[in-house]
Amino acid sequence: MLLPYQKSLTPYIMKVCRLNPLEDWAHSDRFLAFCKKYRSKFDEFMETYSRVGVFDKEDVLPHPSDKTSQIAAVDDVLDTYKNFKRFEILNGPPDNLFSGSKYGVEEIWPTMARKIHHEWENFEKCLKDSDNIYVRAYKSKMDILTAVIIGNKGTPYHDGLFFIDVIFREHFPIKPPLFRLRSFGYAINPHMFECGEVRLNLSHQWTLPDGQIWVPFVTSLYDLLVNIRDKVLNADPFFLQPGFVECGASVVSEYFSFLYNENVLIKSLKIMTCIMNKPPKNFEAFVIGHFRNRAIDIMKECTAYVNGLKAGNGEGNNGCCCSHEFREVVASCIPELNNSFNKIGATFDDVVRSLTLAVISFSPSPYLPLFMIQCICACIC
Repeated sequence: MLLPYQKSLTPYIMKVCRLNPLEDWAHSDRFLAFCKKYRSKFDEFMETYSRVGVFDKEDVLPHPSDKTSQIAAVDDVLDTYKNFKRFEILNGPPDNLFSGSKYGVEEIWPTMARKIHHEWENFEKCLKDSDNIYVRAYKSKMDILTAVIIGNKGTPYHDGLFFIDVIFREHFPIKPPLFRLRSFGYAINPHMFECGEVRLNLSHQWTLPDGQIWVPFVTSLYDLLVNIRDKVLNADPFFLQPGFVECGASVVSEYFSFLYNENVLIKSLKIMTCIMNKPPKNFEAFVIGHFRNRAIDIMKECTAYVNGLKAGNGEGNNGCCCSHEFREVVASCIPELNNSFNKIGATFDDVVRSLTLAVISFSPSPYLPLFMIQCICACIC
């Protein structure tokens, strides 16, 4: 019977282990040297592939006052959340990173206006409850809109809210729209930079047959948002890195992906606190309702991560399936998450008590997780 991690590995790596990873060998100098070598290589890789992007990072950084600002009380917030429309055209001024942007158009010509209206109609027709995508357009500024994507289960983005601002550029739809993530200074994907830039041309893994991501008059904005949800914010975002798109499974690549998912999940938790501290305009009730509904699940998942669950909702147990650094950082994120949940009116004292016990009983291990011990044993046998 294959272990969960073995299903994606090559036959070479799935050789029968002659060493028991739970015996003293796993704590030997040879094994610890392997850990140190490839952890440092991963850190070098992350530094090499960090990208600044074309936008000003200051635009997306959280303001210190966000932590102390008060969220307006909404008595019927859950009702408002339940009735929150998948798509709506608003009358008020937009709250959008592209407002006043140099990338906009001075005057929207009738042809472009018709194409934008067609995109609006497509959203009305295509968005379904199962899509986990919500969009707001603006009458006063037709060329921009705001979308929010809920992270899929089974990925390091699960339960998170990812707000993406969109602008239709001049000559749309000949030119595709631009996207910008409200990143709060965190790079959560090879396609998404710290400044919020969303660049969808780093690889051709999920493109159309002819290698394009946008075909004028054929591809819709709805199609692109669905692709971002499913193929960019996926379970293994590391393999979207240039040079790793087509690489096969190996101990090192799986280990890098494993560490990358831990890194992404921690950033996702931090983005959650930023979103709750200052919900985007026109999405306040949605943010409060979403996190009130999922607060208990998120805190229970944090408990599981501290107890050793693999990042990204993978298979885990108390034998440790994640790195000790990851467990420590998740434990440090818990107080801020708890404060943000309390700020929006989510209460769960029983969960917090069990979480506190888990954090108190947490004792970091200097060794690689069992997942990687199994892989390494198979490889060097």
